[in-house]
Amino acid sequence: MLNILRFLKDSKKYVAMIILLLIVQAYCDLALPGLTSNILNVGLQQGGIEDAVPATIRQESMDDLCLFMSEEEGKLLNASYLSADEKGIRTFDKTADRETLQSALLIPEVVIYQIESGRFGDQMTLEGVKYALASGMMTKEDLLAGISQGMTMMSDLSESYLNQIAVYYVSGEYEAQGLDLNKIRNRYLLGIGGRMLLMAFFMSLAAVLTGLIASIVSAGVGRGLRLRLYKKVMSFTGAEMERFSPASLITRATNDVQQIQFVSVMLLRMVAYAPILAIAGIIKVTQYGSGMSWIIILAVVLLSACVGILVAVAMPKFQKMQSLVARLNLV
Repeated sequence: MLNILRFLKDSKKYVAMIILLLIVQAYCDLALPGLTSNILNVGLQQGGIEDAVPATIRQESMDDLCLFMSEEEGKLLNASYLSADEKGIRTFDKTADRETLQSALLIPEVVIYQIESGRFGDQMTLEGVKYALASGMMTKEDLLAGISQGMTMMSDLSESYLNQIAVYYVSGEYEAQGLDLNKIRNRYLLGIGGRMLLMAFFMSLAAVLTGLIASIVSAGVGRGLRLRLYKKVMSFTGAEMERFSPASLITRATNDVQQIQFVSVMLLRMVAYAPILAIAGIIKVTQYGSGMSWIIILAVVLLSACVGILVAVAMPKFQKMQSLVARLNLV
């Protein structure tokens, strides 16, 4: 294997191109499952609404959300949306920090949705909360403390479940604005579907170009080997020629060189792709912060060990096969 890598030194530019194409292929390959998951989870289950941050929101809804937010969070909410239009609707500023805003909106949206859906009983309404704050019956600190205590009691609920409730709130907000929810869902599905098609196209293109360049490189390796082998044989003395049988020389010049070409193609197309895909997969899993990422790492280690064992078992058999081919050529 190391000798084959030495033969590839003359094709450094082609090898660099192959590695770049393999990185592109690995990126597209790893992105497709995530996009498929988005189609199911976000496109179909959530109606194309990705998170708790609405693209557009009414000013009155922002005022309601601010009731259940701290002063800093309220300022962040107002700064994250552009000025209201003639209908009193504000649009999300794409330059704002979406992740921070989502964290700030999650609990207030869950609380308002629960109030409006009657989960807290008929006694608690938004109008009642506003009246209690305006009349001094309850302070903002008391309200936030009550919400924090309530969320502590609901700590067994997963963040995905809370995010789902927040998505219901955003869906209701869009409906109150008169937006077509089916159009929002279809636009999201078409966008994700288009990205999947692009990923599949670039992955296929990278695979085809990798195969083409690998074939060119392996053909160059074979051509160089045959040329060096021919010159070496032509320089043999009579005594040296007696040491090698014609069958052995034929095998070395034909079958052995062909096998090296084949291994070169496999090395550039498949063997080089495996560690790139493994490293990219580990990076992608750890970026999501999944608690089960150790399973991926363990699987990569076990697969690497299996590949090493298979190579250790196969190499002696491969050498034996080459000697049998030489005997066949002797016949």
